[in-house]
Amino acid sequence: QYPAVNELIANYRKAFKEGDTDLLKKVYNSDQEINADVLTATSQIIEDYQNTQYYTKRGLNSGEYVVFVYDELKLADIKTLAPNLSVFYVKSADDGTLYIYRGDYNAATGSFQYDEATQNYINQLYHQDVMDLISTVNTKMDSACANDSSLMEFMQKVRSKTSVTNSASTDTSDTSSTESGQSETESAAETESAGETESQTDSSTATQN
Repeated sequence: QYPAVNELIANYRKAFKEGDTDLLKKVYNSDQEINADVLTATSQIIEDYQNTQYYTKRGLNSGEYVVFVYDELKLADIKTLAPNLSVFYVKSADDGTLYIYRGDYNAATGSFQYDEATQNYINQLYHQDVMDLISTVNTKMDSACANDSSLMEFMQKVRSKTSVTNSASTDTSDTSSTESGQSETESAAETESAGETESQTDSSTATQN
């Protein structure tokens, strides 16, 4: 029902797959610098998004939308596709162009966070409108992991990192926004790739010195 919203999310996925920082800035409606190395490294972990389906709800205000996106991730060196559910909050710029709203930047945590009203509204949709979808995705993930030990190992790493992050945070809301609305799988992949990039940089510097 919302082809412009679907196109926006498709461009977001394209930016991550191709490591395209300029396209991602456009999707975010932002001039803020984006770490190209992390973006590229993430695209090497999440190689593709397949079987994408969009579930779009009206947002808090006119021209705003909450988009639940189901897709299946092709992860590097893992044969089985990983069922994945992400949520995005979409707003309209002054000229009517849609963009992904990441929330306000929190310098203390180095991440973007939704304001309380937006977060509460997304939580409400989670609990009232998409519980069946969440249950279906979780069941698919459990089945996929049971049939692929490599996927199970990857998801255990993801959940371990998510658990550490949550325990270190005072925000206990169910759907605290990761950057750009990524699912825990996508966020963990970016975190892992960031760590790899930093390690490579440190190694390179040590060699030069």
